[in-house]
Amino acid sequence: MSVNPDIQVERDTATFRSIDVTHMLDGSPEATNQRRIRQKQIGDDPQINRRNIIFMSHEERYEAAIARGLRIEQLKAEHDWDIMDENNAIMWCFSDIAMFVHKVMFIPAIERLGNKEQHDKWLPLAIDHKILGTYAQTELGHGTFLRGLEMEARYDKSTEEFVISTPKHSSMKWWPGSLGHSSSHAVLLATLYIDDQNCGMQPFIVQLRDLNTWKPLPGVEVGGIGPKMALATTDNGFLVLNNVRIPRDQMLMKYAQVSKDGKFTKSGAAKANYSTMMLVRVGIAHSCYFSLAVGATIVTRYSAVRRQGEIKPGAPEVKILDYQTQQLKVIPSIATAYAFHFCKEHLKWYYIETFQQIQQNDFSGLPEIHCVTSGLKAYMSDIATAQLETLRRACGGNGYLLSNGITNTYIQTLALPTVEGENTVLYLQVARYLMKCLKVAATGEAVKGSLSYMNEKIKTPYTSGLVTREDYSNVKKLLKLYQNMTVRLTQKAGDHLNKLHVSGQPKYEAWNNTSVQLVNAAKAYCQTYVLGMNIEGLSTQAVDLPGDALEVIHQLCVFYALHGITEQSGNFLETGCINITELHIIQQEAQEMMAKIRKNAVALVDAFDIPDNLLNSTLGCYDGNAYQHLYDSAKSDPMNQKQVLPAFEKYIKPMLQGKHTSKL
Repeated sequence: MSVNPDIQVERDTATFRSIDVTHMLDGSPEATNQRRIRQKQIGDDPQINRRNIIFMSHEERYEAAIARGLRIEQLKAEHDWDIMDENNAIMWCFSDIAMFVHKVMFIPAIERLGNKEQHDKWLPLAIDHKILGTYAQTELGHGTFLRGLEMEARYDKSTEEFVISTPKHSSMKWWPGSLGHSSSHAVLLATLYIDDQNCGMQPFIVQLRDLNTWKPLPGVEVGGIGPKMALATTDNGFLVLNNVRIPRDQMLMKYAQVSKDGKFTKSGAAKANYSTMMLVRVGIAHSCYFSLAVGATIVTRYSAVRRQGEIKPGAPEVKILDYQTQQLKVIPSIATAYAFHFCKEHLKWYYIETFQQIQQNDFSGLPEIHCVTSGLKAYMSDIATAQLETLRRACGGNGYLLSNGITNTYIQTLALPTVEGENTVLYLQVARYLMKCLKVAATGEAVKGSLSYMNEKIKTPYTSGLVTREDYSNVKKLLKLYQNMTVRLTQKAGDHLNKLHVSGQPKYEAWNNTSVQLVNAAKAYCQTYVLGMNIEGLSTQAVDLPGDALEVIHQLCVFYALHGITEQSGNFLETGCINITELHIIQQEAQEMMAKIRKNAVALVDAFDIPDNLLNSTLGCYDGNAYQHLYDSAKSDPMNQKQVLPAFEKYIKPMLQGKHTSKL
């Protein structure tokens, strides 16, 4: 099929080569070639292909997802994939793999929380798929509030066993992926009791099903929780344990130990038990980037070939991408996707570095990385879901079809604000870190890490620094606006908190009554962090780009910063970071920058280099022939394979014959 000339002209008139930016996103030309090989291995495989997934029933999708997961394991062995290849394959399949939790949570939990003996026993079994596991943390009555988990593990000294039980309905495990029908084992978190003394939340390995019959073991009640908005193949389940006994060595004992005689000891920070959760939050940041890249690709391409209405009366119909209002729906998502790319790359290496420190029993970096991973998981998933919905609506009526590719991406991404910590709760955890840093800065002691800018800005008077018109496109000056806004919102929340406390409110009550201001400050911190990583990426990852490509990536960064100020203008004005005149100039600059980016919009999403067989979209194919692909998809609907459906004879025909008034 030939390429739609409307999209070809977009590529021909771009001011840079998409492939240069693709190499930057991948890290090198060699990395691009390697990724393309992997994507072809996945996309061309009939067992992995997701083309007809929208026409499948729940059970059919689950079975296909099991087969898909098995096929990925075979491809991994055939082509010598590493763990990154496998994780990417899961992401490229939009997690339509029923057992992916085994890879991304069960195995990492054992690696991070188990001692050497437990590694030697359990990891070979898990890696060779002799057992299949899940990570069971969330309960019916408690999710993000981990200290409230109610499932109990009581140590029996006489048998050297833990007795694990679900004392009430609210304490059953509820929501863990792959738990319903796909796991033989679980790493589950339960509150440990020794001689009725609460020893805190600890991780345990528990076998759930017989490996030969797959039936639940005695004392185990397990199943699926029912249909969901999306992620049908994730197999989210429930788990009730009735006095299930496990050996003492099945408590993962890297950071806490129980001796034979019941002596409990701890080594390392308590938050080390959260390391698996932090790893998953890093993965969520990557998923947010990829989801936005998919959405931006689909809608930008469709907007470049969809013609509707006229701008100049009597002139030919125009591409909807030429409407400024459509640009405002599409281009922010492109800029955000690139900002998220730089941020998730930084976050990946930051986590690796901190985890290596933890392995050396250096826990000094835990508070900061807990703050960063919590905040970015919340912020990036909030922004990704909001922008994907805007993109979906930007497709008009065809945005309601499942075949468009963006609808499925959107509803899959909708889970991210809730999984691994509900976002509001995570923002409040970030806020606690902000308050601690504010207290340190107020004493004159230096704040280190991502909030080091607080040292200067908490003491000195601040002006915007926007003097010349060029200043409005100076990303470092724009970043200072964000930093100042973050510090001032943090101070405002801290002042309100102290005021309530001084007035007589207990600290916990004052905290609750300041939570809106605290969340606002946390969001500002996260937004500032993403912009900072975007700017850092310009001088690191993007530094070797040809000048024409670097200019466009710089334009995206400037637009991201300017657009963020217009979106959060109330915060910037309220904190005195800018005045109303400066805001008007920023709004104008943002619109002018958006017009410049529009010329390269298609080339920018082409640089994401997502192949059609993974994009799985009728609207966003590389060739731009959206109407033909929509028609072909409609014809492939199983209901269209018959000219007359059974419902005609059963219901419609009797109605036409006047028999519809009698009982059916």
